[in-house]
Amino acid sequence: STGNVQAVKQHLAAGADPNAKNSDGAPILNAAAVYGHREIVALLVEKGAKVGVKDGNGNGPLHSAAFLGRSDVVELLLEKGADANVKNNNGETPMDSLGADWGTTQFIGNLLQIPLDRPSIEAGRAKSRELLA
Repeated sequence: STGNVQAVKQHLAAGADPNAKNSDGAPILNAAAVYGHREIVALLVEKGAKVGVKDGNGNGPLHSAAFLGRSDVVELLLEKGADANVKNNNGETPMDSLGADWGTTQFIGNLLQIPLDRPSIEAGRAKSRELLA
């Protein structure tokens, strides 16, 4: 969650699996996407991370990036072949993730200890909506 690109490079160079899961069981690609670490997402994909990976709820990195309006990550994942129409276990697509209400967004942000800037998230969601359409 710190976004330390150098540390990620070192781990990958030492043989770390780019498709590994973090201590919460989420694919590290999803974690990098929700935190908005575009450079790490690019590095993981370059090293073989699968853009179609899903967490236990069926959310992929595209769901994660869209949820917090990480439009630069959404754009990158789409360029790398992520499916804009992929559905999670509730039948929701990344486009549906853009419609999360602010209370839900705050709850998840607090849970993940992500500082939230509502205007930035809303602007990012609007841009992501254009990219996913």
